[in-house]
Amino acid sequence: MRKKNSQRGSILVMTLVIMTIALGLATYVVTLSRQSVENSALLLDKLRAKIDTESHLELAEFLISSGQFHAAKITITPPSDISLDSSDWSLRGDPIFIGQSKIELYDAGSKPFLNKLSPWALKRLFIINNIDASIAEIAIQSYRDWIDKDHFNHLNGAEKAYYRTEKGYGYEPRNNPALQSPEELRLLRGLEGSDASEFVTSQVHLFGTGDLNVNTASLKTIEAVLNISHQQAEDLVTLRKQKGTLVFNDLKLLTGLDYSHELSGVSVFSTQSVEVFITTTIGEARDTLRALIDFTPRANAPYVVVFYQQ
Repeated sequence: MRKKNSQRGSILVMTLVIMTIALGLATYVVTLSRQSVENSALLLDKLRAKIDTESHLELAEFLISSGQFHAAKITITPPSDISLDSSDWSLRGDPIFIGQSKIELYDAGSKPFLNKLSPWALKRLFIINNIDASIAEIAIQSYRDWIDKDHFNHLNGAEKAYYRTEKGYGYEPRNNPALQSPEELRLLRGLEGSDASEFVTSQVHLFGTGDLNVNTASLKTIEAVLNISHQQAEDLVTLRKQKGTLVFNDLKLLTGLDYSHELSGVSVFSTQSVEVFITTTIGEARDTLRALIDFTPRANAPYVVVFYQQ
């Protein structure tokens, strides 16, 4: 009798063990299946976000190329089958929403043209944007060494001996007055590896007409490039908000300076080069895109994509 009870107990234990294993396997399979479904859904959302982002860039290119440029906006005339909340697209970055995508447009003239900016104006731009004055001085003297053709460094500047010998970097000054990319600023003595380096490169560009559009530029950029006081820059931005756009006479009345001549480096009209930022969010998936497009009409194309990053 005891033997039978012992056998029954063993069988019961084995049954419980098998059931526990089976239950664990079933739970694992269910969990795995759920994760697979969630991963598949996320992957599908990522794919949809990418497709929407690219298709909305194509739509923006089509609409802008047939639109009308103004001082701080583009007037869009969409076909009858395309519905838009507004026909005026801001060139100051005010968001435009199409479906689940957010589109931001910036006139390339909202940033100063790096190779047209004097070292002193660049230094002023650094300081106004809260880069320490001593760091800004080192960076600017190093910038002068970077673009001049000799190998003699300015006081607090840097030539080949600093980058190659002293620091062991794999680069040296270009010794050419024209930078090929704003990212070169990150290599300058004083800015290399600093938190300010990424910020610096976002404040300037190498595209567009080279003139700063005061109708799309930020307050700090206006202050630095026009070489005016902070109060004068604030007055210009306030007037811009009131009027919508500024003309050269507004600049003259508020600053006492005439920027209307061609060599001033200042404009009151938008360029036809536009920075496009598109962000599409579907569920937990997000896709982003940045492009710089020159919409100057050409005989063989309505626009040219100068820069593309996704």
